[in-house]
Amino acid sequence: MGPGLQRLEAAVVTNGPSPSEIRVRAGSSWRRLHSRSVPPEVLEVFGRRRPEVLAVLKFNPQGQEQGPRSAEAMDVAVEVPRRFEVLALLCRPGQPPLRWDPVPEDGPAGVLRFRLGLEPQDAGSLLVVLILKRLLLAAAPSADDEGDKSAEPPPTRGLPRPDADVPRIDAHVDASMPSAIQVGEPVRILVRLSLDELTALPGQARDAGRIAVDPARPVEVKLRRLNLRVLPGTPDRLELFLPLPGATAENEFRVMGVGPGPALAELVFTQGTVVPLAQLRLEVQVTVEATPPAPPERQEAAVVPPDPRLATVPVLSVDEDFNDGQWTLEYDLDLHDDIRERFTMTPSIPKAELLDRLYAEIDGLWDQTRGLDPAQRAAAFEDRLADLGRELAVQVAPPELLSRLDSAWDRLEGLAVLSSEVQLPWEILQLAPAGRPARFLGETGLGRWAFNVAHPGRLHARPGRIRYLCPAYPAALALPQAGAEADFLATELQATALEPGDAGSIAALLRGGSFDLLHFGGHGEYAAGGQRLLLSPQGGYPATALAADFPRRAAVPGAEPGPLVVLNACRLASVPRTGAEAFAPAFLAGGAAAFVGCLWSVGDRPARGFAEAFYSALRKGEPVSAAVRAGRLAARAAGDASWLAYTAYAHPLATVDFGS
Repeated sequence: MGPGLQRLEAAVVTNGPSPSEIRVRAGSSWRRLHSRSVPPEVLEVFGRRRPEVLAVLKFNPQGQEQGPRSAEAMDVAVEVPRRFEVLALLCRPGQPPLRWDPVPEDGPAGVLRFRLGLEPQDAGSLLVVLILKRLLLAAAPSADDEGDKSAEPPPTRGLPRPDADVPRIDAHVDASMPSAIQVGEPVRILVRLSLDELTALPGQARDAGRIAVDPARPVEVKLRRLNLRVLPGTPDRLELFLPLPGATAENEFRVMGVGPGPALAELVFTQGTVVPLAQLRLEVQVTVEATPPAPPERQEAAVVPPDPRLATVPVLSVDEDFNDGQWTLEYDLDLHDDIRERFTMTPSIPKAELLDRLYAEIDGLWDQTRGLDPAQRAAAFEDRLADLGRELAVQVAPPELLSRLDSAWDRLEGLAVLSSEVQLPWEILQLAPAGRPARFLGETGLGRWAFNVAHPGRLHARPGRIRYLCPAYPAALALPQAGAEADFLATELQATALEPGDAGSIAALLRGGSFDLLHFGGHGEYAAGGQRLLLSPQGGYPATALAADFPRRAAVPGAEPGPLVVLNACRLASVPRTGAEAFAPAFLAGGAAAFVGCLWSVGDRPARGFAEAFYSALRKGEPVSAAVRAGRLAARAAGDASWLAYTAYAHPLATVDFGS
């Protein structure tokens, strides 16, 4: 930086037993800094988790009104033990602090270097360098670990892990954009983070919520969009750091409308893991001609407090973007091994064509093998399902992701798939190449995590609030095992039958809300126009009725958990690509804590086996992911090929309390 070095006031402040060395670099020379105090307000954002302050550098233009030229830069090097992470925060006057990450440096081990680009408006700003102890993946330390306080953690390549002991601060987030936009006209989606409540901006569609933030880490925001295109050269992800009290951190996405009609911007807030803290939704209209802004309509944010137990659950997040005929899938894989990886895939086949072909093949295979004895049918179905799973993997998943999942097979138990995509059968995704024994992703106990709904970690199934409906069909539709399934529910769970078992009794139960668990064991009907529970040859209960009987409600942190809904019937967990109402998303939007169902046809005997194994595991205290896996394996052991049809939307570690 040359002469600019003479205009720096620099300091070292050490709170630990051994001081760390801070140096400022000018050209090829290094210069040691000298001690001075740090303003206490700089640390307020960290709350009780105070970092150790290594240095405070104040830029002083020596009375000149103009600061350095924008091309000038300052390098700061920090020597610290490997067990610490280092943050460099630039505190510009009147603005929230910005963070600099270390830049590559071919220098001595243990030296981290930050490069700070200086602008004229940076006159009077502070660069604060801090260190914090790294957070480890390990749960509780063993007795041996407790005895060696000096042991260093393994080097961290990914984001720090969430930790139950990390103090978190309640903060406000919101997002806003014009409620009506013109095709091709650039607009901004403003995202804000503050310790103080945020006020709405006039003429904007807005969604807001509250999240618990670790102030030492950035809050990441991912933009999902429908009928909106991100402007070239602008990001679809951004970061916000929690500002000081009284300030607001802001950032923005730049988008434009693709075609006339409704458009959706969904913003997913995360911190440290891919499990969302909140999801904000902005629904706007895209028009051909410029229109005056419509009155803003407040959306209801889905806010999920961080569950520290999820730090042990392998997570695969799948983000889908579909605009102007372009279909893109972005994957985030977090196996809690200090490596968080991101993969992107642009399928070459149109999604509608892929789904139609895939499910037609599965349904056709079910019919083609109907004449075989059970063992032959199961083997033939599973072999062909493995082929379909390989074809699906090639079409939608990057080879690097498949290889990573395959190599980590032993660590995938209870895998949670957080996906904005709800139509692909992720359960059949095949990890093993041809020539090796099949490895279906569903064998891991895979469970789905739906966005914009609550997934509580503890559910209830109290006496008198467990209900079931297993219709008695005439001979042409008879399900012999459904009666045994009903007997199991009544005997083992003390469930009571829903009488008289018609559509009216279902509606009354859902409207009243006085149930913790609802189990349906019978026939399901699926068509492009919708789904329904078949109650008799003459009638059924359609998914479209849920809009009135079990209406959408916003997730409320800390509220009483909703019910567990199990539809043990063919194809009632799938989502029609036509946009017709479906049971899974409708029940979840209405407040169901978990939903379990089937993606395609299932046999009568395996359906009973699944139900018995699933509920038996839950009664033993097993989490939902383990109970689903037990049910799938029981259905597989029954000699039927339908075991992979079962899917679950739930918190993977959710447990069910069957007590009072």
